[in-house]
Parts: sequence; C-alpha cells; structure tokens
Amino acid sequence: DERFGPFNYMLGTQAFHAKYRFTTESLLLESARAIADMGSNILKCEITSRAFDLYHLPKNPQIRSMRDMIEKEPSYQSVLEMPFAYYQFWAYAFSGKDTCWFDGLSADERKSQYNEFYELTAYLLTRFNNSRKTFYLGHWEGDWMLLKGFDLSKDPNDTAIEGMIDWLNVRQQAVDDAKRQIPHTNVEVYHYTEIVAALKSMRGGKTLVNNVLPKTNVDYVSYSCYDAFYRTTWDDAFVNTFKEALDYIESRIPQKDVPGKRVFIGEYGFPQAYARTPQEQDRIIRL
Repeated sequence: DERFGPFNYMLGTQAFHAKYRFTTESLLLESARAIADMGSNILKCEITSRAFDLYHLPKNPQIRSMRDMIEKEPSYQSVLEMPFAYYQFWAYAFSGKDTCWFDGLSADERKSQYNEFYELTAYLLTRFNNSRKTFYLGHWEGDWMLLKGFDLSKDPNDTAIEGMIDWLNVRQQAVDDAKRQIPHTNVEVYHYTEIVAALKSMRGGKTLVNNVLPKTNVDYVSYSCYDAFYRTTWDDAFVNTFKEALDYIESRIPQKDVPGKRVFIGEYGFPQAYARTPQEQDRIIRL
C-alpha cells in the first residue's frame, strides 16, 4: 500500500547452507524463491567471497568485491529484485580474511574495509532508491569470532577486542559516510554486529557486549540467542531471562539517532531433545 511502508513480519529464515536443490538455479536463488513462497518478506544470506562455493555460483574473475558480487552475479540481481522488503547480509570484504582484525587492524586493512563497505552502501542507496527496501549489513556470531572457538569459559584477548572495535567502527563509518553523501529516498542501509554470549555478559564476563559494543557506533545488534535456551529442565521462567538479556544488550549500545529498539533476534530455537514432546517444543518456542 503506497500510504504505508512495508510491514515488518518479524519472522524470516536464512539462505546459507542448503544441502540439495530441485532446480538448475543457484542455491541462493532457489532458496530465496522458497522463502518468498512461504510468505516472508525478509531474506538473510551472505555477500562474501565464499558465496561462489556456498551457492554453487560460476566463478567470475571480474567479481572482486561485495559490490561486484551483487552487481555482476545474476543470482544476486534476481534476489534483489524479488519482493523482499528486508535483507540481512553477512557482509565480509573480499579484501582480507573475515577475522583480519584479530591481530589488530592495520592501516591498509582499515582502508580496504572502508572502501568496500562504502561502495556497497553507495550502490544499494542508488540502485534501490525509492524502493522501500531496507538492507542490514552485519556478520555472523561475533563472540565466537573473538574467541576463534566455541568455549565461553575462555576470554578473548585484548588485541582481538581492540581489533574488533576498530573493524566494526570502520565498517560503520563507511555506511554512515555513504548515507550522508549519496542522495537517497525511501531506502535504508544499516550496519549491525551479532552477539552470542548474553548470559555471560550479564554475569560481568569479558564479551563482545561488555568489552566491544560500548566502544562502537553500530546501528543495531543481532542476538543469536541460543544461550538463553540452554537448560535441562523447562519452565516458563526462561521468558523473563530472555527479556532481561535483550534489555541488557540494549543498555550497552551507545546512543545514536536510530529509531526504535536496536536489538533484534538473529537466530533462535532449540532441538526437540530439549523438550519432552514435540508439542512441548512447539509451545515453548512460541513463548
């Protein structure tokens, strides 16, 4: 309806690690069509150099950046023209590894990260001007990246913490600069970080929320919220814990002129083994 903006259904799914396909289309395009057929107006996928292998795309030596990928790869062009109102991208610059910042962000790395994110944002603002589409540029679960592993009993080192702060800030600066310098209407581009260790953060632990987030200027925070579901017995009390976690994360985000709540749920759920019956699993996940 032209009188109103796109309605945020809040619920979507992702297009990352499909194991099979039914057509000759790329895994990205086939997955996007299936998600649209479900009725969702949100698509979550990757813009990375891994996309060639991840989505079974033909290798193209002319694609050397994130902007190149969405501008020159037909599968990306197709999904961007689909009637999705919201796109969440795991976005990693082609220039450098995903964790290039782990040993500190060098001047060259800072420049290359900035350039790729500026060019990507500028393209999205220009190409989709007046489209009413919203794009979120972010990354996968940052606490694991900080630790280079999956053991929350360990703490990230200070060099990695400072490197991640610099990495997030330079990405955000590129997005902000492009939005300020490129004329645009009815299209939005935001930048987000994703966290995992909310409960450890609430206990005062050394985490992305406590040690990185307050020193950044990110627009939003995604919470991959499986830690809120880890338990051996179930009752409805976990709902309060979950809300407390969301509020705590929100409290650590520096103030910025971004409307509404600035924490969203990036991933959620739990296996049936955590519940006594499928019906109980269904009931709990709806809480």
